[in-house]
Amino acid sequence: MSFNKHGRQYDIVVFGATGYTGLLTAEHITINFPSNLQWAVAGRSPNKLKQVVSRCKFLNPDRVQPDIEVCNIDDKELAVLARKTFCLISAVGPYALYGEHAFKACAEAGTHYVDCTAEVPWTLAMIKKYEATARTSGACMFPQTGLAVPSDILTWVMATEARSKFSSKISDVVMDLHELQSYKPYALSPVTNEHPLPKWPIWSAITGLYRVPRLGLLSSSPTGNANAAIVFRTWGLMKTEPELQNEFYGPNFTYQEFVYAGNVLRGVMGHCILLTVAVLLFLPPVRALLRLFITKPGEGPDKEVARKEIIEFRAIAETEVEPKINKQIFGRLSYTGSMYYLTAAVLAEAAGTLLQGDRERLKGGVYTPACLGLIYVNRLRRAGFQIESDFESIPTGDVSIITMLILIPAHKSRLDAGILVNFVHLSKHRVVIIMSSLEFHAPGWHDEGRTPVVDGKYYDRATGEVRLATDGDHQEYMGPPSVDIIVKSQHIDTVHCTYRAARAFPMEALLCHIMKVVGERKLEVDSVIATPYAIRIILSHELTPDKFTEIASEMVNGIWNKTE
Repeated sequence: MSFNKHGRQYDIVVFGATGYTGLLTAEHITINFPSNLQWAVAGRSPNKLKQVVSRCKFLNPDRVQPDIEVCNIDDKELAVLARKTFCLISAVGPYALYGEHAFKACAEAGTHYVDCTAEVPWTLAMIKKYEATARTSGACMFPQTGLAVPSDILTWVMATEARSKFSSKISDVVMDLHELQSYKPYALSPVTNEHPLPKWPIWSAITGLYRVPRLGLLSSSPTGNANAAIVFRTWGLMKTEPELQNEFYGPNFTYQEFVYAGNVLRGVMGHCILLTVAVLLFLPPVRALLRLFITKPGEGPDKEVARKEIIEFRAIAETEVEPKINKQIFGRLSYTGSMYYLTAAVLAEAAGTLLQGDRERLKGGVYTPACLGLIYVNRLRRAGFQIESDFESIPTGDVSIITMLILIPAHKSRLDAGILVNFVHLSKHRVVIIMSSLEFHAPGWHDEGRTPVVDGKYYDRATGEVRLATDGDHQEYMGPPSVDIIVKSQHIDTVHCTYRAARAFPMEALLCHIMKVVGERKLEVDSVIATPYAIRIILSHELTPDKFTEIASEMVNGIWNKTE
């Protein structure tokens, strides 16, 4: 991977690297970026910065380690720092209090800038104060490159799909945050759109519930308005910037974002809580109380827990081709890791895109993540994001999904009996196969010897045989001893049956067995997505719950014996 030459001391500086998000960003760069990258970590505490460098060296000792730049949050020191680097990642918040110094310094120095704020009023203020300066200096400024990235990028990907498949613009886009202060939609856009947003029934405004075909029952999103402001700014920039006009979404473009509700009760409760919190935040005593619970700089959720979280966005985009039947674009973006990990990844990869990208694409100004284009999308995919968009993935009937979640906690001898459930909805029917290991073996976790996986047996990869375990054996995790098959529909009661393992079984053979059943039944597989924790097989079929139960049972037949 070659980077643009720039003549400055550093390619990237992570400012605020001692904070939780800043540290994760530095770790992402350490693990994923070229070893010859010239970079630095910056902040106010030299001792804490040394700890960050030590952490980076531990993660990847064979690369160029970051320099340390001690810098206070003021105009003078940040002006010096900005002139040293090609791109500055600012992870110092709240941005309304501390962010302007770095933004101003980069705009004036012609230094590319990336941050992860979600504070739309602050972003608007920065655009008004410094966009002209950035255009003159050539600095490409990317605020809100954090939680808004999935919404912005997935919309861009669907628009690209519409141009590629139909030579069409897109109109109405509905986004759904499927797993996980109010602003005017065009607050950040350089131009407004006279095309009205789709109107919903009055009961939707009261209950916060919205039903969208193929996305299901949705509810109000706490981040929807902030993300919409960025998406609409992308639309405005692609209308007004000559270099981006060939990617313009179209004059009738609208965007709305919700969260997946699951059921009426959960959706209404979420909407009411959101409204209540919004009102309470106007009261100074409530804000003072909340400060007691806000994490301090450098603090955040447990990394091992956060690393296993799953975030998924889905969206439907209407095209402007006729007839419109089956001419929707269905988009999906998912990531394994918490919002903190996602934020660190999108920050770092945005900086990497600026280093790698086409100098002629962006001339200077305040941009949005989608303006980085295909290079950014491909970098996100390499960083672990699943990004899909295809009109053919929307069948006329129900979409059926089988998800297998394999829970393998590192260096733990016993797992709590509770089963991890991650229901993934594409439409009314769903089948989730959940594998839960109550005991497994990882070499070295038990001081007293080797514990077998299932009934004193384990799978030997070298011979392909199931063997009796002895204390001296080096065993590997072979697969779960039980599987729960759960069939859920909005119109029927839950169907639940449990299977117990007849013998240990390798995951590779299990997947082959499942795909054999798929082939024998001549099922059309839409996609197979494998991660360390899940194998997801999506079938483009309209199947009844009974038929789905039959197929799922056949997939585990011979490996597990039904017990209930």
